[in-house]
Amino acid sequence: MRLVSQSVSQEFQDADNLDQAFGMVFAELRTNEYIRSRCAEWVPDIKSEIDMHFYVWATSNADEISAVKRIGAQKDEAILDQLASVAANGVQSAISGAGLTEPDDRRAFCIRQAKSKSADSGTIRQRTPNASRFLLNYLSSHQLSASEYRNRELVTGCTKQGLNMGSDFDVISAYCECFIGVLVGGMTDEEFDDYYGTIKDGRSQDANKLPQFVAVVPQLEQCQSNDIF
Repeated sequence: MRLVSQSVSQEFQDADNLDQAFGMVFAELRTNEYIRSRCAEWVPDIKSEIDMHFYVWATSNADEISAVKRIGAQKDEAILDQLASVAANGVQSAISGAGLTEPDDRRAFCIRQAKSKSADSGTIRQRTPNASRFLLNYLSSHQLSASEYRNRELVTGCTKQGLNMGSDFDVISAYCECFIGVLVGGMTDEEFDDYYGTIKDGRSQDANKLPQFVAVVPQLEQCQSNDIF
Protein backbone atom coordinates (compact mmCIF):
# COMPACT_ATOMS: atom_id res chain seq x y z
CA MET A 1 0.00 0.00 0.00
CA ARG A 2 1.26 3.51 -0.86
CA LEU A 3 1.27 6.31 1.71
CA VAL A 4 -0.22 9.68 0.79
CA SER A 5 -1.15 12.77 2.83
CA GLN A 6 -4.38 13.25 4.81
CA SER A 7 -5.90 16.20 6.67
CA VAL A 8 -6.94 14.67 10.01
CA SER A 9 -3.88 12.48 10.53
CA GLN A 10 -0.44 12.78 9.01
CA GLU A 11 -0.64 10.07 6.38
CA PHE A 12 -2.79 7.26 5.08
CA GLN A 13 -2.59 4.50 2.51
CA ASP A 14 -3.89 4.12 -1.01
CA ALA A 15 -5.58 0.85 -1.92
CA ASP A 16 -4.11 -2.27 -3.51
CA ASN A 17 -7.47 -3.97 -4.12
CA LEU A 18 -11.22 -3.42 -4.03
CA ASP A 19 -11.67 -4.53 -0.42
CA GLN A 20 -9.11 -2.00 0.74
CA ALA A 21 -10.71 0.70 -1.40
CA PHE A 22 -14.10 -0.04 0.12
CA GLY A 23 -12.73 0.02 3.67
CA MET A 24 -10.88 3.28 3.14
CA VAL A 25 -13.77 5.21 1.64
CA PHE A 26 -16.31 3.72 4.05
CA ALA A 27 -14.06 4.86 6.90
CA GLU A 28 -13.72 8.32 5.35
CA LEU A 29 -17.49 8.65 5.14
CA ARG A 30 -17.81 7.79 8.83
CA THR A 31 -14.92 10.10 9.71
CA ASN A 32 -16.62 12.95 7.87
CA GLU A 33 -19.84 12.39 9.79
CA TYR A 34 -17.97 12.32 13.11
CA ILE A 35 -16.13 15.56 12.32
CA ARG A 36 -19.35 17.24 11.18
CA SER A 37 -21.04 16.18 14.40
CA ARG A 38 -18.24 17.44 16.65
CA CYS A 39 -17.97 20.71 14.75
CA ALA A 40 -21.74 21.24 15.01
CA GLU A 41 -21.25 21.12 18.79
CA TRP A 42 -18.12 23.25 18.86
CA VAL A 43 -19.01 25.97 16.32
CA PRO A 44 -22.78 25.90 15.73
CA ASP A 45 -22.68 29.42 14.29
CA ILE A 46 -20.84 28.17 11.18
CA LYS A 47 -22.51 24.75 10.91
CA SER A 48 -24.14 25.64 7.58
CA GLU A 49 -20.79 26.70 6.11
CA ILE A 50 -19.09 23.51 7.27
CA ASP A 51 -21.97 21.34 6.07
CA MET A 52 -21.78 22.90 2.60
CA HIS A 53 -18.12 21.93 2.25
CA PHE A 54 -18.89 18.32 3.17
CA TYR A 55 -21.88 18.35 0.80
CA VAL A 56 -19.60 19.49 -2.02
CA TRP A 57 -17.23 16.63 -1.18
CA ALA A 58 -20.06 14.10 -1.30
CA THR A 59 -21.34 15.32 -4.67
CA SER A 60 -17.81 15.41 -6.10
CA ASN A 61 -17.34 11.78 -5.08
CA ALA A 62 -20.86 10.56 -5.86
CA ASP A 63 -19.81 7.59 -8.01
CA GLU A 64 -17.24 6.26 -5.54
CA ILE A 65 -19.78 6.66 -2.73
CA SER A 66 -22.42 4.82 -4.79
CA ALA A 67 -19.96 1.95 -5.24
CA VAL A 68 -19.27 1.86 -1.50
CA LYS A 69 -22.98 1.80 -0.72
CA ARG A 70 -23.55 -1.02 -3.21
CA ILE A 71 -20.69 -3.09 -1.79
CA GLY A 72 -21.69 -2.28 1.79
CA ALA A 73 -25.19 -3.61 1.20
CA GLN A 74 -23.60 -7.03 0.73
CA LYS A 75 -21.39 -6.84 3.85
CA ASP A 76 -22.14 -8.29 7.26
CA GLU A 77 -23.34 -5.63 9.72
CA ALA A 78 -20.67 -6.69 12.23
CA ILE A 79 -17.93 -5.89 9.71
CA LEU A 80 -19.44 -2.49 8.96
CA ASP A 81 -19.78 -1.72 12.68
CA GLN A 82 -16.14 -2.64 13.18
CA LEU A 83 -15.00 -0.39 10.34
CA ALA A 84 -17.13 2.47 11.70
CA SER A 85 -15.65 1.98 15.17
CA VAL A 86 -12.10 2.05 13.82
CA ALA A 87 -12.86 5.27 11.94
CA ALA A 88 -14.38 6.93 15.03
CA ASN A 89 -11.48 5.87 17.24
CA GLY A 90 -8.99 7.17 14.69
CA VAL A 91 -10.47 10.64 14.46
CA GLN A 92 -10.97 10.79 18.23
CA SER A 93 -7.28 10.04 18.70
CA ALA A 94 -6.31 12.65 16.12
CA ILE A 95 -8.47 15.29 17.80
CA SER A 96 -7.13 14.40 21.25
CA GLY A 97 -3.57 14.49 19.96
CA ALA A 98 -4.13 17.94 18.48
CA GLY A 99 -5.09 19.27 21.92
CA LEU A 100 -8.20 21.05 20.73
CA THR A 101 -9.37 22.49 24.03
CA GLU A 102 -9.61 26.18 23.17
CA PRO A 103 -12.60 27.53 21.19
CA ASP A 104 -10.40 29.28 18.63
CA ASP A 105 -8.41 26.09 18.02
CA ARG A 106 -11.58 24.10 17.53
CA ARG A 107 -12.97 26.67 15.13
CA ALA A 108 -9.76 26.68 13.10
CA PHE A 109 -9.74 22.87 13.03
CA CYS A 110 -13.32 22.65 11.79
CA ILE A 111 -12.80 25.26 9.08
CA ARG A 112 -9.57 23.58 7.95
CA GLN A 113 -11.15 20.14 7.78
CA ALA A 114 -14.21 21.40 5.94
CA LYS A 115 -12.26 23.40 3.36
CA SER A 116 -9.96 20.47 2.71
CA LYS A 117 -13.00 18.46 1.65
CA SER A 118 -14.34 20.88 -0.93
CA ALA A 119 -10.93 21.62 -2.46
CA ASP A 120 -10.12 19.86 -5.74
CA SER A 121 -7.28 18.06 -3.95
CA GLY A 122 -9.79 16.66 -1.46
CA THR A 123 -11.53 14.33 -3.89
CA ILE A 124 -11.06 10.59 -3.59
CA ARG A 125 -9.69 10.51 -7.13
CA GLN A 126 -6.99 13.07 -6.30
CA ARG A 127 -6.05 11.84 -2.83
CA THR A 128 -6.29 8.09 -3.39
CA PRO A 129 -6.35 7.41 -7.14
CA ASN A 130 -6.04 3.66 -6.71
CA ALA A 131 -9.03 3.49 -4.38
CA SER A 132 -11.04 5.61 -6.80
CA ARG A 133 -10.09 3.39 -9.73
CA PHE A 134 -11.07 0.17 -7.96
CA LEU A 135 -14.43 1.60 -6.93
CA LEU A 136 -15.22 3.13 -10.32
CA ASN A 137 -14.28 -0.14 -12.04
CA TYR A 138 -16.64 -1.95 -9.69
CA LEU A 139 -19.43 0.50 -10.44
CA SER A 140 -18.88 0.15 -14.18
CA SER A 141 -19.58 -3.58 -13.90
CA HIS A 142 -22.39 -3.13 -11.36
CA GLN A 143 -23.94 -0.03 -12.87
CA LEU A 144 -26.72 1.97 -11.33
CA SER A 145 -29.97 1.51 -13.20
CA ALA A 146 -31.39 4.54 -14.96
CA SER A 147 -33.93 4.98 -12.16
CA GLU A 148 -31.27 4.59 -9.43
CA TYR A 149 -29.10 7.23 -11.07
CA ARG A 150 -32.12 9.52 -11.52
CA ASN A 151 -33.11 9.11 -7.87
CA ARG A 152 -29.59 9.90 -6.68
CA GLU A 153 -29.52 13.06 -8.74
CA LEU A 154 -32.98 14.09 -7.54
CA VAL A 155 -31.96 13.74 -3.89
CA THR A 156 -28.78 15.71 -4.59
CA GLY A 157 -30.73 18.48 -6.33
CA CYS A 158 -33.37 18.61 -3.60
CA THR A 159 -30.68 18.86 -0.92
CA LYS A 160 -28.81 21.60 -2.78
CA GLN A 161 -32.00 23.62 -3.20
CA GLY A 162 -32.72 23.32 0.52
CA LEU A 163 -29.18 24.34 1.48
CA ASN A 164 -29.34 27.37 -0.81
CA MET A 165 -32.57 28.37 0.96
CA GLY A 166 -30.89 28.15 4.36
CA SER A 167 -32.08 24.73 5.51
CA ASP A 168 -30.06 22.72 8.00
CA PHE A 169 -28.15 19.99 6.14
CA ASP A 170 -29.19 17.13 8.40
CA VAL A 171 -32.84 18.15 8.26
CA ILE A 172 -33.04 18.77 4.52
CA SER A 173 -31.05 15.68 3.52
CA ALA A 174 -33.33 13.46 5.60
CA TYR A 175 -36.38 15.18 4.12
CA CYS A 176 -35.14 14.79 0.54
CA GLU A 177 -34.31 11.12 1.02
CA CYS A 178 -37.80 10.59 2.41
CA PHE A 179 -39.58 12.74 -0.17
CA ILE A 180 -37.89 11.22 -3.23
CA GLY A 181 -38.14 7.74 -1.73
CA VAL A 182 -41.89 8.08 -1.29
CA LEU A 183 -42.39 9.51 -4.79
CA VAL A 184 -40.44 6.85 -6.65
CA GLY A 185 -41.64 4.08 -4.37
CA GLY A 186 -45.28 5.00 -4.84
CA MET A 187 -45.26 5.48 -8.60
CA THR A 188 -44.34 3.38 -11.59
CA ASP A 189 -41.49 4.71 -13.73
CA GLU A 190 -44.01 5.90 -16.27
CA GLU A 191 -46.11 7.68 -13.64
CA PHE A 192 -43.04 9.34 -12.16
CA ASP A 193 -41.78 10.44 -15.58
CA ASP A 194 -45.21 11.96 -16.25
CA TYR A 195 -45.20 13.73 -12.87
CA TYR A 196 -41.60 14.96 -13.12
CA GLY A 197 -42.02 16.01 -16.73
CA THR A 198 -44.98 18.18 -15.72
CA ILE A 199 -42.84 19.77 -13.00
CA LYS A 200 -40.03 20.47 -15.48
CA ASP A 201 -42.53 22.09 -17.82
CA GLY A 202 -43.24 24.64 -15.09
CA ARG A 203 -46.68 23.26 -14.28
CA SER A 204 -46.23 22.36 -10.62
CA GLN A 205 -49.88 22.91 -9.76
CA ASP A 206 -50.95 20.53 -12.51
CA ALA A 207 -48.39 17.96 -11.34
CA ASN A 208 -49.79 18.10 -7.82
CA LYS A 209 -53.24 17.24 -9.17
CA LEU A 210 -52.10 14.10 -10.96
CA PRO A 211 -53.67 10.97 -9.40
CA GLN A 212 -50.29 9.30 -8.84
CA PHE A 213 -49.17 12.30 -6.76
CA VAL A 214 -52.44 12.64 -4.84
CA ALA A 215 -52.15 8.96 -3.88
CA VAL A 216 -48.81 9.46 -2.09
CA VAL A 217 -49.60 12.78 -0.37
CA PRO A 218 -50.37 11.17 3.02
CA GLN A 219 -46.96 9.48 3.01
CA LEU A 220 -45.22 12.66 1.83
CA GLU A 221 -46.70 14.57 4.75
CA GLN A 222 -44.80 12.25 7.09
CA CYS A 223 -41.54 13.54 5.55
CA GLN A 224 -42.30 17.11 6.59
CA SER A 225 -40.44 18.90 9.36
CA ASN A 226 -40.99 22.35 10.84
CA ASP A 227 -37.23 22.87 10.66
CA ILE A 228 -36.87 22.42 6.89
CA PHE A 229 -36.85 26.12 5.99
